[in-house]
Amino acid sequence: MLDIKFIRENTSEVKKMLKARHKDIDLAPIIRLDEDRRIFLQKVDNLRTERNKVATIKPTPEVIEKGKKIKDEIKVLETQLDGVVKELDEKLSWVPNLIDPSVPEGKDESENKVIRKWGEPKKFDFEPLDHVELGKRLDIIDVECAARMSGPRMGILKNEGVLLQFGLVELLMKFLIGQGFQPVIPPALVKERVMWGAGYFPSARAGFYKLENEELYLAGTAEHPLSAMHEDETLEEDKLPIRYAGYSTSFRTEVGSYGRDVRGILRVHQFDKMEQFIFCRPEDSNNELEKTVENNEWLLQKLEIPYQVVALCTGDLGTVAAKTFDTEAWIPSQKTYRELMSASNCTDYQSRRLNTKYRTKDGKSIFVHTVNDTAAAIGRLLIAIIENYQQKDGSVAVPEVLQHYVGKKVITPK
Repeated sequence: MLDIKFIRENTSEVKKMLKARHKDIDLAPIIRLDEDRRIFLQKVDNLRTERNKVATIKPTPEVIEKGKKIKDEIKVLETQLDGVVKELDEKLSWVPNLIDPSVPEGKDESENKVIRKWGEPKKFDFEPLDHVELGKRLDIIDVECAARMSGPRMGILKNEGVLLQFGLVELLMKFLIGQGFQPVIPPALVKERVMWGAGYFPSARAGFYKLENEELYLAGTAEHPLSAMHEDETLEEDKLPIRYAGYSTSFRTEVGSYGRDVRGILRVHQFDKMEQFIFCRPEDSNNELEKTVENNEWLLQKLEIPYQVVALCTGDLGTVAAKTFDTEAWIPSQKTYRELMSASNCTDYQSRRLNTKYRTKDGKSIFVHTVNDTAAAIGRLLIAIIENYQQKDGSVAVPEVLQHYVGKKVITPK
């Protein structure tokens, strides 16, 4: 959430940001509500001052009556103030984050900017199969059985597919621990205020599952619970940065994506992933963002999978992010790069909602910055591995770095 004071004092800058994001949000009602809020606050403060003065006067029936009248007036004003604050917060929650000056301008994903590439896409001397057909032949991915038991956009991992997943998790978790990350398995169920605090409510509410008769939601990523790890806390500056490596099963309704990536396990309702999440000082957040991308690149280079790093343009940024880099792997069957990891600097947008601050050495309290990154969307990584390592006879070679976990060098058709 943006600071209302900043919006009030820098309205033209916020309007410029909304235009760059192609967001049609009217700031006038927000500014009017903020003015009403300040007027009510002043009235309440004046009445409290008057009430305190009355409390020092010798009580008489008239003085007691006056005190009661002031108390009643304060109660009415506080109720009105609460209503204004609630409406203001609701409208503020729709306003996206400010944009980092380094973000390229553009209307949508077609204008994202490729920053760098690594590796050369393999040239097959045969027509490469996609992960669905390979998974079926190798008996490691079953989308047909998953659809029968759970509906579309679901998948089952079997046999070596499971070993590949846990090999990836162990490989990456050990690496991230070595980079100063604390391993965490957070709850998959979170309260509405956590989803709101992470910045995904109200704008993306339709994308997540709510439990019937419960005020709980299935988290769409470990980012959601990790963002609330230090809600309402003031951290000490010398403890920053705090880095978490979260592993979770995640859930998405995929509303709005019908007709896109419906085949296989590329875009599913349930998936496992690892998340890098960092609390840091404002001056360090862009450096932390770069480091998370370097960690993504380390993994793909270890797996020897060609990739490119892309800077998202202004029109493709998520609501919460001030700056985002996607790391995209080469997918042979589609003859293109597809997003595997996404890293964002969310500045103080989430920490304002969740009231997470740090105390400087001179005693000031400042909102922390948060950085998040999809360290590994396991299903998508498996797609990249299976398709890039497929062989002419229908088998799939196991990347050298994962052979220890899988227990073999080649997965052959069953």
